Amino acid sequence: MLSRRDWVLLVTGGLFLYLLVPLAMQAVTLKFPLSFLPEGSRLNFLVGTFTSAVGMAFSIWAVRTLILRGGGSPANLGPLELSTPTKRLVTTGPYALCRNPIHFGMMLYYTGLACCLNSMWALLAPVGMVAFAYALAMLFDEPRLRRDFGDEYERWASVTPRFWPRVYRGPAWRLPGN
Repeated sequence: MLSRRDWVLLVTGGLFLYLLVPLAMQAVTLKFPLSFLPEGSRLNFLVGTFTSAVGMAFSIWAVRTLILRGGGSPANLGPLELSTPTKRLVTTGPYALCRNPIHFGMMLYYTGLACCLNSMWALLAPVGMVAFAYALAMLFDEPRLRRDFGDEYERWASVTPRFWPRVYRGPAWRLPGN
């Protein structure tokens, strides 16, 4: 079970990622308007809203799965353990589609917001999320998972993409214990 500190970090991180980053995206858009989609199109808003909603739902699903199946919290940045690290390797749910579903969901969320705002500058948020996710995964998360879960992690990593989900995987598969 997560501690009070874990929950405080989850809520704080959620507020930052789901509220403050979008507000910063909007501020940049207002200060430096530069469109990348046709002006005045409802399609921009509809596609952006749908993409943001899917991204938010995907990342929340991934956090929930990590807490319930992994017994830990995602609020860690490499060697800086701010919260309880996962106790079990999670390979089901969104983690069967890609190894970093929280980051992928956040990238979709920010991309949708950039479409709604129709701002070239706001597109820096999803690009930054991708760069951050890759760096975090390669430098910190993967070495820790390799160390803590060994062969189980190696088998999962060999068939699961790091960031971009592979939706169709053929027959369902699961690692033992998940």
